Amino acid sequence: MDEKSLKPRIRFKGFTEAWEQCKVGELGRIVTGNTPPTTITDYYSDDGLIWVTPTDINQNITTSTARMLSEKGELVARIVPPNTILVTCIASIGKNTLLGSKGSFNQQINALVPAPKNDSYFLFTQSNHWSSHMKRLGGALTFQIVNKKEFSEIDTLVPQPDEQKKIGSLFNQLDSLITLHQRKYEKLTQIKKSLLERMFPADGEKTPKIRFKGYTEAWEQRKVGDIIKSVNVEICDKPNESGKYEVIQQGNVPVAGYTDSEPFKNFQPVVLFGDHTLSIYKPKSPFLVASDGVKPYFIENVEGNYFAYLLERNLPTNEGYKRYSSIIKDKEIKLTFNSIEESKIGTLLDNLDTIITLHQRKCEKLKNIKKSLLEKMFV
Repeated sequence: MDEKSLKPRIRFKGFTEAWEQCKVGELGRIVTGNTPPTTITDYYSDDGLIWVTPTDINQNITTSTARMLSEKGELVARIVPPNTILVTCIASIGKNTLLGSKGSFNQQINALVPAPKNDSYFLFTQSNHWSSHMKRLGGALTFQIVNKKEFSEIDTLVPQPDEQKKIGSLFNQLDSLITLHQRKYEKLTQIKKSLLERMFPADGEKTPKIRFKGYTEAWEQRKVGDIIKSVNVEICDKPNESGKYEVIQQGNVPVAGYTDSEPFKNFQPVVLFGDHTLSIYKPKSPFLVASDGVKPYFIENVEGNYFAYLLERNLPTNEGYKRYSSIIKDKEIKLTFNSIEESKIGTLLDNLDTIITLHQRKCEKLKNIKKSLLEKMFV
């Protein structure tokens, strides 16, 4: 390899030396885990030493596991220190994590205990590249496995310790931000799920479990077909990448493109599509409909955001090839026809959705930044 190919495209200031080519086994001590006999219950404990299996690897840093070892179990386990890198080597090859504390692991995992001069988070981040190599090795076999010797001999490139530390610190901070937004997103999604269940009446009930103060009236039962109406909206055959108006369609990606053609202006805050799938869209401005979209439905005499979440709470089940539009029309739902209560519920859930989307987008943006840096800061 020439010297240029041994240098990353992006580096911290002051680092110019080529990275050194070596084997994973030269970066520290390689250990393959084991399983203390599960028939001996005294080897396991509810509050002992963490014992990692592939199913426990779902975070960058692992600090807890489904099963843990007792003091007796530790005597027959293979124990490694904190900041050890674990990589699965059988079946689900290439899952990786960093131990947040002293721990042990089963025989489906190879571990690298970094030598003191090497930065553990740098090597953990770099282990994504090892994983790709391991998957290629394992994929060539009927039974996927990368043994200790093969793992030790994976080729890799590393910079000097000071550069390792800077790169490791950067990715540690970036991963922490991604985890923060991911956890906020998941927590807010659970809050929304709970509110959808509790702010709309359950089956057989006439009032929701939680309400804004001052509202006590029972909700009324109606068919969705009594509330929605179909309309004719101008169709745009060939949406463009730019234009004044959105062209919307059914599905998970509601905006098919844009156009400057004359739009449909007399819209309400929610549009319902009902072909073989159900999708709801809340337009912010005049729009047209994509040629492959079905006729949209609009609501009458009900606040838009409120009705959108009411439908989300009461999504009908699929019935094969029967169009959702006919299923929806017969769907019975309970509503409050108090416009102020409708508005409060709709506004609360819409604001919550905005925050959820914000964290989701931040998480996606940070993941894209990380992906780009992984390509440019490693050789």
